Amino acid sequence: ATAINPLGADPSLGFAPGSNIGELQITGLTTFAGGLNSEGTYAYHYNTYQFYDDLFWTRGTHSFKFGGSIERVQSNELGSTTTGYFVFGSFSNFLQNIPSTYSSAVPGATTPMYLRQTIPAIYAQDDWHLRRNLTLNLGLRYEMASVPTEAHNNLSVLPSLGATAPHLGSPYFSNPTKRDFSPRIGIAWDPFGDGRTAIRAAYGIYDTLPLTYQFSLLALNTEPYALTASLAKPPKGSFPSQAYGLAVDAQTLRNVYIEQHPHRSYVEQWS
Repeated sequence: ATAINPLGADPSLGFAPGSNIGELQITGLTTFAGGLNSEGTYAYHYNTYQFYDDLFWTRGTHSFKFGGSIERVQSNELGSTTTGYFVFGSFSNFLQNIPSTYSSAVPGATTPMYLRQTIPAIYAQDDWHLRRNLTLNLGLRYEMASVPTEAHNNLSVLPSLGATAPHLGSPYFSNPTKRDFSPRIGIAWDPFGDGRTAIRAAYGIYDTLPLTYQFSLLALNTEPYALTASLAKPPKGSFPSQAYGLAVDAQTLRNVYIEQHPHRSYVEQWS
């Protein structure tokens, strides 16, 4: 098999003649992923700066724990997807050069994303030894996450599913984490007081925060910061070099929708 350059050999597109950047999917055959650099390339540079501090204090029958943390996330991303992706519905269609779909990123139309987020948290807990054979655990944690931003405000999202144009810049969505108070309660009981039997029960709420990694592919490759060319039914004979020009002329734009007023997301655990 030989890798196909679906963009042709036009140096103005940023690729040398014969570049191996094609990908073929033919129903009934193993997908051919092309040669060097054929797959979409994504670069991630992730920094997280964290500070934690905890205090332990025992007084009488109480064992207190207090603490807090703050984390600053820098998630730098680049989606340099340069592949031309042809799909053929059958081997017969491939032999007759009748592709079903075609898609490709537009070279030079990709913007790096520099996502930023801050995650503060505090907690307090008391292990209360009510009796020699009975301990009660009481705790409360507050943890929230700022809505992801982009260092140059290069964010794009549809404000509704029926929107005709994206909202550019911040806010990406409304923050559902501002009231993320998470209680914890537990009990440990030795009913006979001989250290041989323990009855335990516990309950806690654990929040699921909307962190930057969940939006990596949503923030990338989104109009107007990245352009994607695609054709639903390329004309017969358009493989390998004609489909790209037709797809670019169609001016296909890719947008994403994120729920703009999400509810709190959390997990309840008990035993």
